[in-house]
Amino acid sequence: MSCSGYKNKLRFGVVFYTSHNGSQTGTCPILSEVRPATNNYEGIRTLYNRMDPDDDTPTGDAIDKVVEEINEQSTQGPQSILLVTDGDPDSCARPDPQDGQPEAILAAQHAYSEGIDLFILGISADIAATKVQQIANAGKGKPIDALWSGGASSNAAQPFHASESVAGLTDQLLDILARVRFAKFA
Repeated sequence: MSCSGYKNKLRFGVVFYTSHNGSQTGTCPILSEVRPATNNYEGIRTLYNRMDPDDDTPTGDAIDKVVEEINEQSTQGPQSILLVTDGDPDSCARPDPQDGQPEAILAAQHAYSEGIDLFILGISADIAATKVQQIANAGKGKPIDALWSGGASSNAAQPFHASESVAGLTDQLLDILARVRFAKFA
């Protein structure tokens, strides 16, 4: 199935997050979002085109906020988060330097404890592979420092790193979508 084959079957939403230099603006994390819905491409594309990214990446704070919103929606069926990130985590409390990995791990573990699948896709060399692996593990309830060895028998979760080609990235996204749990109706 192509990525577009999921648009009628899955509710897709998107959340972009930043802090504009931590909590100095009075709000952190700052979320720009399109709520999950089927056939949501236009809304997501419109928001994406409006975004003006900066260097702040309060990953743990953003995961916690998204988990809170998912829980408030009281939607039936499995829930998943695909965290796409281009940099090492920082935090609202301390936007510089990028030392928010402990908070990101705790937030990913919290998502897992709430029954929310968390996948991570690192999309630049600005996020260390070890950090992607740790967040992937936390989001799947695996030992934090375990390394992905491939296959279902691995003691670690699979981290994803963006391919440099559109076809390669599409294949990775399809791989992630194939792992998403679907609600089953009798």
